[in-house]
Amino acid sequence: MNPIAQRTRFDELESAIAQLPAVEPEVIHHFAPGVYAREMRLIPGTMLTGKIHKTEHLNIVQGDITVFSENGEGRRITGYGCFVSKAGTRRAGFAHALTSWITVHPTAETDLEKIEAEVIEQHENPLLENRRAIA
Repeated sequence: MNPIAQRTRFDELESAIAQLPAVEPEVIHHFAPGVYAREMRLIPGTMLTGKIHKTEHLNIVQGDITVFSENGEGRRITGYGCFVSKAGTRRAGFAHALTSWITVHPTAETDLEKIEAEVIEQHENPLLENRRAIA
């Protein structure tokens, strides 16, 4: 499937999720010299789409979650998992149990808005009427 069609499928999924009752995951920010880690704690039953990252980064997951990539590949992570995401990757997931998902980014920044501008690709979903935050 071409990249535009893949992106459209995730926009459609994101739009469908936006129709469900809002679930705001707990987000914790961790900083160390030259490193920023964003931890999301997902409750069971949470369905979410991720942002598109500009850079390669580490993911550390603990819990029970099924994760889908834009190419349609699905993978259930139970227990603990650690993997690298390539630049341009977007994912969706469904938490079966309490799950912690940490993304680790190399950056000297500590300002969250500047970090987001540095690591997140801008993408407006044209299908979203209610532009609430998507994790």
